[in-house]
Amino acid sequence: MAYLIHSIFPILLSFLYTYSLVYKKIFLLIIALVFFVLNFAFTSHKQYLFLPFFILGVFLILKSRFPIQRIITGLILLIAFAVFIDYLWLEVWAKALIINRFLFVPAQLNFFYYDFFSQNPKTFWTDSKWLLIGKIIDYPYSLPLPMVIGNAYFNDPKIIANTGWIGSGYAHAGFFGMMIYAIVIGFIFKFLDYKAKILNKNFIIISFSPFIISLLLSIDLKTVFLSNGLFVYMIMLTMLKPDKGAMENENN
Repeated sequence: MAYLIHSIFPILLSFLYTYSLVYKKIFLLIIALVFFVLNFAFTSHKQYLFLPFFILGVFLILKSRFPIQRIITGLILLIAFAVFIDYLWLEVWAKALIINRFLFVPAQLNFFYYDFFSQNPKTFWTDSKWLLIGKIIDYPYSLPLPMVIGNAYFNDPKIIANTGWIGSGYAHAGFFGMMIYAIVIGFIFKFLDYKAKILNKNFIIISFSPFIISLLLSIDLKTVFLSNGLFVYMIMLTMLKPDKGAMENENN
């Protein structure tokens, strides 16, 4: 039930919400929003509150004339806002939350993972409950990987230092692990590129966008794939009928 609530339901609702936005299905949009609110009320899980705004933001950016320029402008304004808030109230929380946590901490954590696992045993995916390799090789640490890094570099095992595919790939099998993760991600993008030719391209971009942040910044690839719903998402994409309009545009 916990897996269903925290992993599957958000993907199903995000899928429905994106579909209703792109194809202008107002009734389905209302249903998706109602279920987002109800799930947040019952579980207090922040992703149910965050996802509708994030998906809507990506949708509006793609609808604009110059999406890349809008993203760059938005980042500049966000940084300027953080600096202004901290200067006005003589605090540092805005810069710490927006600038440091979003721009610098992910890169620093990747280095921490490289630094730690270049001198200590690698895990070879033995920390996974889903993969059978943990039955053959013992996991070498008493804490989960993010807590191992939190304890080593922040002197507090309660600090969960999550990272994306680069750091986690190196933690599992060094540069070989990073190469495996890069190949898997390449196949995922190749699959999405194929689906974008027979479905609505904006639908593919928007519906996949929540996974981008997880893959690049905060979650191990295998966790995104098995526990955070990426596998379910890809199955759902294969079940959608081809969009005739998208296929005609591709042929033209």
